[in-house]
Amino acid sequence: MMTQVEAFFVTVVGTEAPAEIEGLSEADLAKFKLPDELPLLACLKRALRAVTLIYAKRMKRQAGQNDTGPAAVGSPSSSAMTTADFVAPHLVNAADVGDFLLKTGLGVLPFHLQADQPMWNAFKNHNDEAKLRGRTPFLYIELTSLRCATDNTRFSRSVPQWTSAFLRYATVAVGFGHPSWPQIISHVDVIMELVEAELTKGRPAYAAFVYDDLVRKQFALRAEKKDPNLDIGNEIQMVNKEFFEQVRQQLESVLTAAGMNNNSSGSGSRAKVADAADSAASK
Repeated sequence: MMTQVEAFFVTVVGTEAPAEIEGLSEADLAKFKLPDELPLLACLKRALRAVTLIYAKRMKRQAGQNDTGPAAVGSPSSSAMTTADFVAPHLVNAADVGDFLLKTGLGVLPFHLQADQPMWNAFKNHNDEAKLRGRTPFLYIELTSLRCATDNTRFSRSVPQWTSAFLRYATVAVGFGHPSWPQIISHVDVIMELVEAELTKGRPAYAAFVYDDLVRKQFALRAEKKDPNLDIGNEIQMVNKEFFEQVRQQLESVLTAAGMNNNSSGSGSRAKVADAADSAASK
């Protein structure tokens, strides 16, 4: 698929180097005759988005260092060659995404439901390192750091918000052989069970989201330390009741102070609860 992506930009768009894609938008891309294959089309858009993102970050960094403003540093003479060198590896990684989606049976997954390129790169680098060190690959991803998760990368405040971020994470994780789809489904079932239990008792579902975050973080730490007793396949299918109780106790006092449970008559503050959940997840 990498060859097809390169061929499209060279023969159809008329570019000979990644730097020449700078300034090309997805709207501009639509003016060309696009391929009918959905996986290839998604890869083309991902490659273009990667170029745009990296170029924007580079321009911002250079503007801060040189204090000359974006207009000056955005000229071809000051950035074309360096941007080409910087972007080229990302085009290779972008083309690999289609292969991973096909491998997990998601070759026709709509582009807007796919995870952003940096997550794919992070998993690829993690797998390479895990293979060299002879350990089980399991990368911890903070879901609230994803662009689709929250407005201010703090804490998931609703079940749809958490689910949207988690499914994007799951697509990549399964593609790289971390958890399997049965394990992912089991984990979602566990989290929804905790959500239902909390809501039934008149409490918000925040504890379930923190539990998910800490469980995945523990799996990653144990995998890194080569824990011989690590059995993700079995452990992910059931609630660690002791662990969950610790999570809930960490939130209880703040939930009460914020007026977010049945034991308090306060007016409530979702900001306080979000801060508390964020603090609990970082411990």
